[in-house]
Amino acid sequence: MIRQGEATRVLKERLTQVALIARFLVARLGYALAGVVLLLPVVGVILLMMWAYNTIQLLSIAATIVSLAVFFPLLIFSKTRRIGGWGLFWTTAVLVVGFWALTIAITLNVFGPYVLVFGLFLLGAGVVPLSIIGTAWQHDWAGVWTILLRMAFIFVTSLTAKAVLD
Repeated sequence: MIRQGEATRVLKERLTQVALIARFLVARLGYALAGVVLLLPVVGVILLMMWAYNTIQLLSIAATIVSLAVFFPLLIFSKTRRIGGWGLFWTTAVLVVGFWALTIAITLNVFGPYVLVFGLFLLGAGVVPLSIIGTAWQHDWAGVWTILLRMAFIFVTSLTAKAVLD
């Protein structure tokens, strides 16, 4: 027969074990919820880029043409230089979004979603080198040069806009 004190002690031990298990499960659930909360924006960006990829690329091509045909020539004349600088500033934003969408698509197609999520967790900057590595891995040298030239054009455009506006 179990005495009253011993039954209380056993009950306390069991409740302590249940509490430890519950605390463990809640902690793991918290990690899972944090992971889901962190992954939702990443999944949203991926879905948005997949849905709007063609539109973004057309806007990027249009921004390139406008910056070359309109805004760079405006830099020649002193009266229109600020307009050209602001135009280059805003077209750089469109070019960056198009470039980022391109590198996301390349990384997703070459390496799959897990590597893409890894690249996006590096503040989005990881998809650019991963896309260069992926196109080189597939021996798509035209794709490598496309990425490098678009990146160079974006840097030249943004640095020119900064120099003009400062």
